[in-house]
Amino acid sequence: MRKSGENNDSPTSDVNGRCIMSDTRQRKNWGIDGQRQAVAAALPPLLFGLGIALASLVRGGPWYAVPFWRLILSVVVGFIPAAVIAGGGFVALVRRLPDWGYTWVGASLMGLLLLAKTTTEELAEEGTFLISPLEGPLVGVLILLAVLAALSVAALRGWRQAGLVSIGLSATFGLSLCFAVTAGPFHRHDLALLAGPLGLLSAVLIYAYARGSRLAPIAVFLALWLLNAGLVWMANRVWQPWLVAGGKPSPAWPLLVLLTGLLLVGPLLGVLGWALRRVLRRA
Repeated sequence: MRKSGENNDSPTSDVNGRCIMSDTRQRKNWGIDGQRQAVAAALPPLLFGLGIALASLVRGGPWYAVPFWRLILSVVVGFIPAAVIAGGGFVALVRRLPDWGYTWVGASLMGLLLLAKTTTEELAEEGTFLISPLEGPLVGVLILLAVLAALSVAALRGWRQAGLVSIGLSATFGLSLCFAVTAGPFHRHDLALLAGPLGLLSAVLIYAYARGSRLAPIAVFLALWLLNAGLVWMANRVWQPWLVAGGKPSPAWPLLVLLTGLLLVGPLLGVLGWALRRVLRRA
């Protein structure tokens, strides 16, 4: 059985007589051979979605209308899967991005960015600042640089590997909209329960991407884009009355553009890196 990243094509030799593999075929045929690794690569959105759904199920209503113990328990239930994802992303980085680790790194970095944003906004509403207003943008820039570094490293290995990082980023952000509709004044905890089955659907799509044929990535990216578009539509429907009452514009299109960019940035960087290497090789 071939190992991940290899193929059965005959090797070719360069001008110095060294045995090399066709870069084009290697990147086109890349996939995760081991089922366990493919399942592991698909787990982050499932864990994240389950965390959102179970936390909302335990809370069951607005924070001010439920017992304090249920509020605390919901926070713990939602935090555990997020902590597992963060730990998995750290392990993947320490192991220099194994095949299963690309989605974990993307999901953990997006989770860190969302956590920093949510915590800062919640504390700011209470007049407490976790960090100074000048340090806030700096933290965001540092996280974005870490995201770009992870995408760049994955892109050097191939567009499909970088695609898994993008999927981790995009799927995590998309599912977070199920949590966003539970905030006040909306408190739509019923819609947050959708994060569970939608996280499972995202995991199935990632597994198909990791194990599928050459046409699988196109179908998976299209399916994930449609899933994200549906989540944006759902959230916008919940927010719309409040936005209209406050005379505020809808964030639907900016969110959809952002999610589309997160989904495509990895493959685009991978293709750009591959083309650049070919140009440099011919120079």
